Amino acid sequence: QFHLTDEDRSNWRHDLVDLWKMFFEYDPCSGKFGSSSGVLDESQMITVVRESGYMPKTSRRQQEVWAMLPKIMHQDSTFSFLEFLQVMHFLRENDRKRLRKIVDHKMQQDAAFAQPSNSVPMSELGGLLAELGVTPRNKEEQMEIRNLMEDSDQEDAGILTRDEVVVLCQLIKAKVRGMQREREKQYVLSSGWNE
Repeated sequence: QFHLTDEDRSNWRHDLVDLWKMFFEYDPCSGKFGSSSGVLDESQMITVVRESGYMPKTSRRQQEVWAMLPKIMHQDSTFSFLEFLQVMHFLRENDRKRLRKIVDHKMQQDAAFAQPSNSVPMSELGGLLAELGVTPRNKEEQMEIRNLMEDSDQEDAGILTRDEVVVLCQLIKAKVRGMQREREKQYVLSSGWNE
């Protein structure tokens, strides 16, 4: 329906369903500010991008995003799902660059990472993820993170490449964000509010 290329499908294989939900679902209690109409206006696009968790923290990086929007906006001042994916690709790649720098710095500073070809031993992965900002807040998040870590070592080699660590970090953060939103939604509902 969206005419995604094979490369797009490969790039988004872990995220496409969640991004689709972000874009098309409107449920503020769940942190979803999309539109079922299939298009977003500029203010909706900004809100959805902010809620994605990929929005840069610095104003300079945020300005890059805002400058990008008019260039990809349709003539009727809306954005389709494909334009949303362009913005998310830009943000995700910027986040990956930032995470790669942190991983590279850690690998240069720590003798435990003296692995061939920029690899991270699974035994050091927990500490490295903590330095990347991945910290579980409860047992449920801890179990989910552990499962994602185990699943990431698909070849059972006991090591991950730098890029596998970066992708894993993004997957974990997205999963934990979703879990936190669900807890917040359940709290709001249990407090007597309705959706």
